[in-house]
Amino acid sequence: MAGSLAAGLTEDQVMKCLQSVTLASNSCKAEACLETMPTAGFELVLVETKERQHIDRAQMKEIIESFYRSIDTATYVYGLAIESISLAADGSASVEMRVSEVFRDKESGELRSRRYREKLTMVEEKGRVVITRSEMDAAQTTKLAGPGK
Repeated sequence: MAGSLAAGLTEDQVMKCLQSVTLASNSCKAEACLETMPTAGFELVLVETKERQHIDRAQMKEIIESFYRSIDTATYVYGLAIESISLAADGSASVEMRVSEVFRDKESGELRSRRYREKLTMVEEKGRVVITRSEMDAAQTTKLAGPGK
């Protein structure tokens, strides 16, 4: 039986949301990536600088589309390593994970690997699980192959 608190999210719901995020990201379709974004947008916290931003759906769509335009989407691979899932008494869930992306940059031709740690807060909104907050560490990018490698 999946763990849960009161009428809150279960681990299974959290995992299905993360699966959806992974499939959407690997499809390189911005609209699919927005499925786990709440109607009101979400809070992005950059851990190193403690900078906080509210990102709405239109902004997030532009960020995603801009990234996909800058890479060869046929080479894009997005993966997660889940480190912990915590269910809170308020019905929300918190996920700590490591994200890894590999892609070929169109401008430079370089094959790059980008890794970062992320902590997500999820809630249920209108019958779906959405991500309301993302705390991200600075990404580390490594050149894997390409011109000059």
